[in-house]
Amino acid sequence: MDILEIEFIKLLGIKRDNSSLILEPKEKLNNHIGSLLAGALYTLAEAQSGLFLQDSFKEFSADAVPLLRCSKTTYKNSATSVVKAFASANKKDLEKFKDNFLKKGRATISIKVELLDSKKRIVMLGEFKWFVQRVNK
Repeated sequence: MDILEIEFIKLLGIKRDNSSLILEPKEKLNNHIGSLLAGALYTLAEAQSGLFLQDSFKEFSADAVPLLRCSKTTYKNSATSVVKAFASANKKDLEKFKDNFLKKGRATISIKVELLDSKKRIVMLGEFKWFVQRVNK
């Protein structure tokens, strides 16, 4: 499934920029101090982690159901400009995930996400742990 086709992602106005997702500020997404809501930023980060997972394992995407198991986030700065998301995972973890998925039909992986504003300030850091299981066809 294309992450940008999820209705909530559309509602927030999240868009793709190559391998990253971006969120532009809108008044309806602002909190009480005029910056982007933490929930909007969390959604951007979670979606970026899912996109990274999907892009990293395209060969599995038709046969797998990913579910977010847990996450940890740290908010560093308020965001009042465009926010861009970047995701990464340890190479060893990527290999272990692939091996486990191929052998057992299920696997977990943690994906790190960093949100940066237009001044390259860190807005949020996150880690998202995904559980992925092969679907029976």
